[in-house]
Amino acid sequence: MESTTDAAPSRGAVVNLLTLKLVGIGLFAAVVNWSAMMISGPLGLVRIGLFALGNVVVCWLVVDAVFAALDQLLESKLHDWE
Repeated sequence: MESTTDAAPSRGAVVNLLTLKLVGIGLFAAVVNWSAMMISGPLGLVRIGLFALGNVVVCWLVVDAVFAALDQLLESKLHDWE
């Protein structure tokens, strides 16, 4: 039996958390891309590799954050129906 203190987060809280996560991911992406572009000289393949790898990680983090928010929203809807 669930206690009444295990309330699902509100829609506004989920949206605010998602916004903060996406802003943090955007800052991380800017740092990773800036770092990859600053590598110069004979390390051209390393620069391209870091740029591609960094953007794959950023895409993964965005998808993870969005699906986590959707999961929380669905849980709150199910909690409202009970």
